[in-house]
Amino acid sequence: MFYETGELENTEQGLSVFAANRHGMGRYKDRPPTPMDLTVYPSAAVAVAVRLLSDRLNWSGVIDAIIPWDAARAEIRPSTVLLGLLMNLLVQRTPLYHVELWAQTMPLELLLGTGVEAGQLNDDACGRALEKLAEHGERIVATLAVRIRALSALGPAILHSDTTAFSLFGDYPDVPGAQVRITFGHSKAHRPDLVQVMLGLTVDGQGNVLLGQMLDGNQSDKAWHPAWIEDLAQRLPEPLWGHDLYVSDSAVITPKALERLTELEVHYLGRLPENYTLCREVKAQVWAEPELFEELGAFSPKKHAASYMAQFRDGRLYDRDVRCLVVYSDALDKRKEKTLEREVAHEGEQLAHLKADLEARHFSCRDDAELAAATELQALRCKWHIPTFAVQEETVVKRRPGRPKKDAPLPIRQEFRVRLTIPQPDPEKLQAERRRRSTFVLVTDAHHLDARQLLEAYKAQDHAEHSFRWMKDDPHLDAFYVQKPDRVAGIGFLLILGLQFVRWMRSLVRTALQDHEPLVLPDKRVLPAPSDRVIVESLAPIWLAKVRHQGQEWYQWAAVPPHSARVLKTLGIDLDDIFSPSG
Repeated sequence: MFYETGELENTEQGLSVFAANRHGMGRYKDRPPTPMDLTVYPSAAVAVAVRLLSDRLNWSGVIDAIIPWDAARAEIRPSTVLLGLLMNLLVQRTPLYHVELWAQTMPLELLLGTGVEAGQLNDDACGRALEKLAEHGERIVATLAVRIRALSALGPAILHSDTTAFSLFGDYPDVPGAQVRITFGHSKAHRPDLVQVMLGLTVDGQGNVLLGQMLDGNQSDKAWHPAWIEDLAQRLPEPLWGHDLYVSDSAVITPKALERLTELEVHYLGRLPENYTLCREVKAQVWAEPELFEELGAFSPKKHAASYMAQFRDGRLYDRDVRCLVVYSDALDKRKEKTLEREVAHEGEQLAHLKADLEARHFSCRDDAELAAATELQALRCKWHIPTFAVQEETVVKRRPGRPKKDAPLPIRQEFRVRLTIPQPDPEKLQAERRRRSTFVLVTDAHHLDARQLLEAYKAQDHAEHSFRWMKDDPHLDAFYVQKPDRVAGIGFLLILGLQFVRWMRSLVRTALQDHEPLVLPDKRVLPAPSDRVIVESLAPIWLAKVRHQGQEWYQWAAVPPHSARVLKTLGIDLDDIFSPSG
């Protein structure tokens, strides 16, 4: 909320020139003397940064050219509404029906232009804008991506593609002709009881968003890639992606996807599924000749970073020659280690129960005892323990009921018992299994890249996963408070645009920090490459003051912490900038 503070003393500092377009921010060249009345907006700094960056992108011009404005139905342009929704997403994610209330606490004349009122951001206006965004979202995201790369002087990109699912509560109607179909599907969130919608995303090697798409809730990853590759070829200009490398997980390893990439003369890189025969074959080949591994070392400066080694092997997949890179990591994933430990412990428990059962049984002949023990052990199919058994013959007295006759011989009977021995798991076998589970296989047709370059490109696939984590973070996940499928799709594209903005901000900050002192946070953390979350949180403490003096009004920064001032500067925003709203 904003509040009145009374007076603010002026400083004798210079002003930065800031270009303004027809929807842009104006500026005053001279400041009047103090004292000055003011209104302070404690949570508007992120929104101001978004506005300034959107002016550099010509946000309004791009969206107005793509989404037509029907003045008879909407009081303000869709580009203005979507910019307000983007600011709300990054500043304080609220349900759609609360955006109007949030807008009442913000300096809308500065952020969205004079004449824009909070009531014009009601849920009906926002909903209509989201429906338009759902229809034209791919084109908008691709156009802004091209402009961002041009402004940042970025060259051709390696493409990293992946999909994720958003689970939704409630009952969504199946609307004919809707942009997406909200339905049940494979739940990556392990909530098969909920309907869902899916989202596909392509980023570059630094995580910058290139293109996104909203998908039906039951969309198959393997069926998505071939069509998505076609979309990339149509939406993105060749100089942007350079026909260099398309990277994804195992879902891209399908005949149709590889065929389409080959037709477009785009090299591919993906992980070979573990259940493929080729995967087992090449793993067996490399571990038969471990001396041929090439040491690649670590890919991270962290103290306990994993170290890698790799071997190339040729193979045949879908009637085509492929290049397999078998990679070994010396740091077994904790989940895999725990899974292996559980498997070994479970097998030990099963053997203990079998031991107790067999040793409690009596057999009338040796053959029966041996057959029972062998059958039970074969059914158990021990993988880690190598149990052995022995059959012992015992003389047992079998007394009849009642009192025996005097001097009657004792009734003696020969019985056979199984004795099961359970040794500890074979350490060498366990170590071999750890090596196997620490090994994975990448498939590619790129012969111009060496092992380190290919593994580095594949590890950058994590940027897509990190993008989904940002979207699914609590402040952003609450965005799905809408009922129409097209508005759900519009919210999904809004999340993509929000990610596109924060990743551009991260790129600007990290580029500016290169060859300079790292960013130091108030908690003494030293960050040479701050994350998008840190950047947005660093801007949050900044206050924006609206100053009134002798009939003049302007906005200026106030109460700026040192680390926040550093972030503003890396974004190309000067603390001395003062702004006035313009139409």
